Amino acid sequence: MLFLVGSIAGLGLPWLAATLLGTLFEEQSQSATLVVFLLAAALIVLTALTVIGGRASSDLSFEIQRDVRKDIYDHVQRLPVAYHDHSRQGDLLALMTWEASQLATFLSLTLTAVPSSLVTVAGALAILFYLHPLAAIFLPLLIPGYYLILKIMGRRLRNLAQQVQEEEARVFTAAEQDLEMAHSIKAAAVEELRLSLFDAQLLRSRAVNVREGRILATIGPFIGLLTSLAFVLIIVIVGQDLSRQGLSASELLSVLLYVALLTRPVGLLADLFGRLQGARGTLQRMQEVLKEPVEVGYASNGKIDRCRGAIEFVGVSFAYPGKPEILQNVSFKIEPGETVGVIGKNGAGKSTIAKLLLRFYEPLVGQILIDGVPTRELQIQELRKRIGYVSQQPYLYNASILENITFGAECTDQKRLEEALRQSRACDLQSQLPAGLETIVGDRGVRISGGQCQRIALARALLRNPPIVILDEATSMFDPEGEEDFVRESSMAFANRTVIIISHRPSSLTSADRVFQAVSGRILEVQPIAG
Repeated sequence: MLFLVGSIAGLGLPWLAATLLGTLFEEQSQSATLVVFLLAAALIVLTALTVIGGRASSDLSFEIQRDVRKDIYDHVQRLPVAYHDHSRQGDLLALMTWEASQLATFLSLTLTAVPSSLVTVAGALAILFYLHPLAAIFLPLLIPGYYLILKIMGRRLRNLAQQVQEEEARVFTAAEQDLEMAHSIKAAAVEELRLSLFDAQLLRSRAVNVREGRILATIGPFIGLLTSLAFVLIIVIVGQDLSRQGLSASELLSVLLYVALLTRPVGLLADLFGRLQGARGTLQRMQEVLKEPVEVGYASNGKIDRCRGAIEFVGVSFAYPGKPEILQNVSFKIEPGETVGVIGKNGAGKSTIAKLLLRFYEPLVGQILIDGVPTRELQIQELRKRIGYVSQQPYLYNASILENITFGAECTDQKRLEEALRQSRACDLQSQLPAGLETIVGDRGVRISGGQCQRIALARALLRNPPIVILDEATSMFDPEGEEDFVRESSMAFANRTVIIISHRPSSLTSADRVFQAVSGRILEVQPIAG
């Protein structure tokens, strides 16, 4: 709105400037003083409106950027695990950061520059038509020339814009992967090799960015040249006609200044057209992500108010995309409060049981029930809140141990926290580390040991006091003494809970009431392991 007001106010400047020059030519000093005052006032008002409008445009850009990033982040978080398994994190990071910023900048410019530019063009043409109809009629004849230039440039820009975004996404991916692999890169002494590969990707990104930049840098001047040549041509064509009409100096200057006024908004609209091609590429990539269906179950209303923890698999078959079935017609039942161990070779389907129970994936055939209710009927977040899941590779934030333990907990009761620390043996970290629970763990827990990471993850799961606990190789990084202590205290930690312990190590399963073995796609009950 401020830019529109500024554009309307700006339409009066050429008239005031022409009037001032006219009065000076005609030596009307008294009139000139008034015009100077009005012109100065108009310039001050126009500058104020431009400053206020520019700040509002900047605020709008960041607000759009926030909304776009938030919407993409929210949608990505709700996408199935299968989508994340096959997507590149760098692509999603680029979309949520660099591309979202580019789009927000374009949209804020469009919302402010296009309406005000159109008002300036329409207003200047209307005034020109009043002052000299021939000049006003001649200018729209340039539109086909503008369209032809933009059409030719636009074809190349659309393809380049898509390539730019793809190459920038690859830069994000390469940087993210190398940062995650920093220890391995150093251990293999391949820093120079990785640098050369990263530089090669930067060069590919630079090449397409340069090509796009050159075209964008050409469009504006080309349109400006066309408009300037038209300006000169109008002077030649209508100059004699204006002289014959006996117009005053101020009227003659008004016509010329209003023609000149048209050059800036026309050039700006041409520049925005070039940037539109990049925005279209970003929008296309966003649409590809946003059209991906989110996990089924977010909209469901199914709940279990008091979950006892009974689990039943009924004729469940499952296969990962593009692979043979890893589970075939699996059926078993776990009673509330029962501790069950699951053993088997790598790839036999042990962890798949946990992922299906958490609804990271859906069975191809059959169903899974909790307390007699099919998990497909449960609201997916309500289901997962009932399950404490500790994986072999704990995922920790670069924050303090305490923040990682309380992550996801709706409320943190001190007594409950102390109990979770004791049951997971994470309480030992208070004496083992100088800063205790305030120790920063680093990205993915690199500053502490693997066993300490697993204790933190276990404490996090127990803090929520879930009726069902799944330990997927959760003690694999414990030392033998720590594992023995864990097994000894597990009876208290898992009391009144349904527990599934997935492990290769027999010592982890001595507390199990029953043991299942994953063999050739089936789940078979075997003899419990003696303590």
